Amino acid sequence: MKSTPEEKWIRLGWKRRLAAGVLGMVGVGLNLIRRMSVLFRGERGRRRVLLMEPYCLGDVISLEPLTRYLKDQGFEVCICSKPVWRPLIPEGQVDEWIEERVPWTSYDEAAKYRLGGLVSPRFRGFVRELRRWCNGAVGVDCRGDIRSVMLLHLAGCDRVLTLSRYLGSDLKMTPFAAEAVEDTGSLRRWELNLRFLPALGGRLPEVPEPPRVGSGRKVDTHEISSGCASVGLVPVAPWPGRLWPGEKWGALCRRLSDLGYTPVGMCGPGQSQETSGFLGRAIEVREAGSIGQWLDNLRELRFVISLDSGPMHLADAAGVPVIGLFGPGKLPLWSPSGPHSLVVHHQERSEFFPCHQVAENIEYGRRFMDWIEVDDVVSAVRKLEDGLCK
Repeated sequence: MKSTPEEKWIRLGWKRRLAAGVLGMVGVGLNLIRRMSVLFRGERGRRRVLLMEPYCLGDVISLEPLTRYLKDQGFEVCICSKPVWRPLIPEGQVDEWIEERVPWTSYDEAAKYRLGGLVSPRFRGFVRELRRWCNGAVGVDCRGDIRSVMLLHLAGCDRVLTLSRYLGSDLKMTPFAAEAVEDTGSLRRWELNLRFLPALGGRLPEVPEPPRVGSGRKVDTHEISSGCASVGLVPVAPWPGRLWPGEKWGALCRRLSDLGYTPVGMCGPGQSQETSGFLGRAIEVREAGSIGQWLDNLRELRFVISLDSGPMHLADAAGVPVIGLFGPGKLPLWSPSGPHSLVVHHQERSEFFPCHQVAENIEYGRRFMDWIEVDDVVSAVRKLEDGLCK
């Protein structure tokens, strides 16, 4: 199974391109105003960095190496994201955490583009809080999202950095809307984030280490009890296009049991019923209500078989071996990095293309997931075990 060719970008539709183009021109104007302001008052020279990442668990995990190296090199670091993700970054690696309150992170398409959210008291208060920290700082939009770029300009950053294209997609950032770091399509997400380090005036390590979670200790191996037979299965994802058919999950559970493993369902709050629906009522399901509980549950497992999801990245960053099932997700952008982790996919097929997570692509995503057969996953289990036993 080959990796996704670099030329296969996530395709965005014309409506989103048009909106991004219009906003991009606004971003250029805001950039000019910001630069004129800096020219008259001078750069304040403070090594303060705000990282804007308002999205999901895996996105924030991918920030951990960047925050680690920034702090090691004497930068002040603030993260703007959801408060629930704060335990993912060790306390010593972040000076402040600002709760994101932007409307465009919603999975509800109507709410995402509702203009009223941009003039609400809640959003205005959020912008004021950003301005308090960003005044004189460097703002980093980690996704190539023109909306976040504009927000960082408005927040008073001395500099604004972003990606050359919207994360993994064929939508390029409008020239001169911000300082752009090149996304070549050949890096994992955390490696791509580290590309901001030289642009910030930092130094890239010779051998960068992948994300760590929890205490910040090195977790590049998973201590596995020789008697551990529990295998975690994560069949639920926030976007329906990433789901693997229930009958295949059921068949996989039976095959794992025949091989001597004990399949265990793993899920977040309120997902137990959906998880049981995929795996079968006979399979134990462990529901985690916090990051800490997720980590406790994951570390009791021999390995994890998961959809492309936040828990997959959490397990990988905790040193737990992972077998990731990838249908529409762009590789290697979201590949796990653990020494024993593997990816199962059929993205080498000519008809494949990585999908933007919108309603019109659900059918394609499910088709690409359905290409994965139970035998593919069992073969990956055997390969993983061969590596663990060496």
